Amino acid sequence: MACYFAVKRKVVRNRRCALLLDNRIAIAVFRPTGIEHHKKVDDNHSRIEGIVFAMNATQNAALIVGGLKSAGIKLVATLPDEKMVEVIRAVDQDRGLKHVPLCREEEGIGICAGAYLAGTKTALIMQNAGFLNSCNALTTTSLQFQIPTLLLIYYAGDIGDRGFTTLGSVTEPVLQAMGIRSYVLREPDEVGEVLRGAQILAEDSKRPVAVLLTKKVLGVK
Repeated sequence: MACYFAVKRKVVRNRRCALLLDNRIAIAVFRPTGIEHHKKVDDNHSRIEGIVFAMNATQNAALIVGGLKSAGIKLVATLPDEKMVEVIRAVDQDRGLKHVPLCREEEGIGICAGAYLAGTKTALIMQNAGFLNSCNALTTTSLQFQIPTLLLIYYAGDIGDRGFTTLGSVTEPVLQAMGIRSYVLREPDEVGEVLRGAQILAEDSKRPVAVLLTKKVLGVK
């Protein structure tokens, strides 16, 4: 980086960003070097990529909420999750849905069961780690008393994901062992059809049905 310093009517050229002369910091005019130019370009690309992902997440969240409503869902219980922030925000802001924030997944199983018995179609949004936490409640409530609930589960540990491989590897086998049919949703343009179909299956079988949400369908990294 080249700098020009004006000190006592003299122009001093130096490669440092600041130069102390006569106990003063001179005013510098910077000319970026090649390395700094590339760094700036990389930073701009990162910002643009972040904006694009944010837009995708917002648009895809709207698709998911629209799919829930087209399936007849009226009440949605949710657990906070980093990857589903936009989906939960969209649910919370939609006046056509009753949003019930939860502290634990088991609470959602009970709330959805009670709402169903009162004639309301329900969905529960959580991560697959939360699904594992809720296996007892699902077994002793939803399965035992034949309560259909649409489970929207973020699929952590899916192909291409880091840090959750063990969690991902047991998610589908546990669903299968419990007799809960599941579908992996990967394409945003399939959201409406899959959610409507899953809800019909849940109602007809009187059992929970799980839709596993991937990063792509959530529009997140």
